[in-house]
Amino acid sequence: MDKPVHNNGYTLMEMLMVLLIVTLFSIPVSLQKDHLTLFMKKMKMYSIAVQCNAFQLKEVKTIRIGNKEALFDDKLFYYPDTISCNSVTFHYNENGNISQALSYTCKDSSHKMKMIYQLGSGRVRYE
Repeated sequence: MDKPVHNNGYTLMEMLMVLLIVTLFSIPVSLQKDHLTLFMKKMKMYSIAVQCNAFQLKEVKTIRIGNKEALFDDKLFYYPDTISCNSVTFHYNENGNISQALSYTCKDSSHKMKMIYQLGSGRVRYE
């Protein structure tokens, strides 16, 4: 006796092809966003390092964010060609506190993120 044929599902090969197509189309979008996110994490890390340095050495440390580069105390950091930021200047005092609350925006060809500094020590985040 022959087994009945069921045609009410997808084959494994069809499922794998759909998964492959979805994955291939999602990679470029996630890489672009992750590229800017990694850049903002690096900017945050440099800011916190300058803040800790100001507190440790009991000195005023200045940060200048430009369109294509940033100066963290005495270290110049160039942005990737695809990223630009608006310009701001601020400093951390001897206690590691920021001089003013501020934010700046960095963008690439398709995304935009904002770095936010709040008054007090250790209050920096990106969105």
